[in-house]
Amino acid sequence: MFKLDASVYLDGLEAETCLLLSSLQNIATLTPPVTVASMRSQLETGQIQPFTTAAFDQYLTRLYGLPLDETVLTAAERTILQNIRDYLQPAPSLGCCGAVTPAAGLITMAVYPRIGSGTFEYEIQAQCDPSVTCDLATIQMTITPTGGAPAPTASPVTLDKLGCVGGSNIFTILWSDYAANPSGFTYDFSLDCQDSTGATLAIVAKTGNVYP
Repeated sequence: MFKLDASVYLDGLEAETCLLLSSLQNIATLTPPVTVASMRSQLETGQIQPFTTAAFDQYLTRLYGLPLDETVLTAAERTILQNIRDYLQPAPSLGCCGAVTPAAGLITMAVYPRIGSGTFEYEIQAQCDPSVTCDLATIQMTITPTGGAPAPTASPVTLDKLGCVGGSNIFTILWSDYAANPSGFTYDFSLDCQDSTGATLAIVAKTGNVYP
């Protein structure tokens, strides 16, 4: 169930929020995998003509901007939002950041499967404490499989800035793919935290990341 962030109830936009929430809930009833194409097909089927791409993209932008409680998203719900983001390629939102050099204790890793993927695609996030410096612009991440885990199809990969989500400054990649199903296996990550010029601010090791 998509759950709204508490900020929605403070902004005086409840009627608009109801419309967007009901639309997301309706999309979630589609047969997985829920793709942008299947979302559009559901809207246009039986109508006198299709929507313009500009209008449909604006609709998706408003859906994607709905403040949600990210901590309770199911894998299927997260995939819907991932697919919308992958299609829209939105510019990063404002970050929440400070002045502290990146360190292992200030970064939490999160790995989310893409439900319905034809291969073995995952989103990987580096969730930075808001004290981490605003100079952090991108993260080059090396993925090392351990204990017989399937190899990634690409490493290193680039984690780009997503912005402030749930109080953390998020850097993410859509998508990291693997030679076989990595679920249940463990990977070590080496994060080369870089500023806007590509200069290294810190190398951070995040080990023991188990894939769901």
